Amino acid sequence: MFVWPTREQRWKYLSTAKLKAAPGSQAAYSNLAFDLLADALANASGKPYTQLFEEQITRPLGMKDTTYTPHRISAAV
Repeated sequence: MFVWPTREQRWKYLSTAKLKAAPGSQAAYSNLAFDLLADALANASGKPYTQLFEEQITRPLGMKDTTYTPHRISAAV
């Protein structure tokens, strides 16, 4: 099962990561970029990102069975 990197692990990796292309020269999906955005939103709001995700996205949309981090039993299905 996938294990999310901790905030410290993400920022440590970022401090040593090398660019694969010049900024603005190409587009690419990045899990790390979304994790860093989640860190920034959590920092700005003073709330964990998982709480923001529920309050701002899933609950208003009525997505009662959607979660940011699935339980181990759900991942096994």
